[in-house]
Amino acid sequence: MRPGISYRITDSLIVSASVYDLLRQAELPNDNRLRIGLEQKFDLLSVRVGLEGGSKTFGLGMGPAHCSLDYAYLGDDLLDTHMLGFTYKF
Repeated sequence: MRPGISYRITDSLIVSASVYDLLRQAELPNDNRLRIGLEQKFDLLSVRVGLEGGSKTFGLGMGPAHCSLDYAYLGDDLLDTHMLGFTYKF
């Protein structure tokens, strides 16, 4: 179970938080289950920063509402992972 909450501070700024594995079914390093993040939108560009289990994360998203290209960097304990995704909504 992963409960979460988000709040839109302004039309372009969102803050979010979640607890990963609330029922503690998985072993996690340092038992850190809290995830927090911010997303700021600038026209077609979104910039994201956060903490996932104590590790820093960073991301970018670009595109109009029906399609987007997303990049995420997960650092520290997440072994410098780079992720790339494309979404098309129809």
